[in-house]
Amino acid sequence: MGSCGSHRKRQNVMGSVTAEVLDACKFPIFTVPIGMGDMHLADIRHVAFFSNLIQQDILSLDVFARLFDLRYIDVTIIPVVEKKQRKLVDQSLQQMLQYCREHYPECNFKTKRIAANNFVDGFAQFAADQHIDLIAIPNKKTSIFSRLFNPSIAHRVLFQTDTPMLVVPI
Repeated sequence: MGSCGSHRKRQNVMGSVTAEVLDACKFPIFTVPIGMGDMHLADIRHVAFFSNLIQQDILSLDVFARLFDLRYIDVTIIPVVEKKQRKLVDQSLQQMLQYCREHYPECNFKTKRIAANNFVDGFAQFAADQHIDLIAIPNKKTSIFSRLFNPSIAHRVLFQTDTPMLVVPI
């Protein structure tokens, strides 16, 4: 599915068709920003995987692994947790890394924390510095009112980056 990319985010203040589909999808959605050149799945070498550090994220990672050939890919797991859960982040992150390394030994897994106060801008800078080829995001379904007042991370990242994204519903 095409997206307008970050250069047209002011025009998409109220949303876009792609964002609405991401928030309501029942199947994985692959978005590609406008103006992006030819991209081959074999060219993907570095993936940023957002994680809430919950059980459903493992299921999303398994869906991602079935869709893509994960051999020799660097996967950076980026925890996205609420303030009240930050104490459990280290333990949960280590458990997730252990699971990933056991089940996907052909990949190189690492983690990166991004400051919560300016998460989307921090991620955009990280993506540019680390040459992220694909963003993978597990996405929970929420009500229309939740989406209006607290858009999902997939919704927010869609307007801030020109990187292709795979959104996996959980």
